[in-house]
Amino acid sequence: MNIDLRKVDLSMDVYDVKAALAFILHSEDYFPRKFEDEPLTNFNVDLQKHETLPHNGRGTITLPTRTIGDKLLRVLAEMPADIRKSLLGSMQMRRESD
Repeated sequence: MNIDLRKVDLSMDVYDVKAALAFILHSEDYFPRKFEDEPLTNFNVDLQKHETLPHNGRGTITLPTRTIGDKLLRVLAEMPADIRKSLLGSMQMRRESD
């Protein structure tokens, strides 16, 4: 499943975005694993290039399943605003059009 990114802070690079998402996706609080040796969720982040800036504030997260993507969006929607802002800044996410 792909999730559109909007308003990615220009101070964040792809590694910052990945680190913030890994904090959530690999957290036992939000995404508990059934078994101790179960692998962590893999995902990819692509930020759109810009001629003079690191990126243009837009990008895509690719997750292995729609279930994980829907849960991520739900977790972020329910997360207290101050915590979400400290992790992701002003970044917005929405399900990519099918």
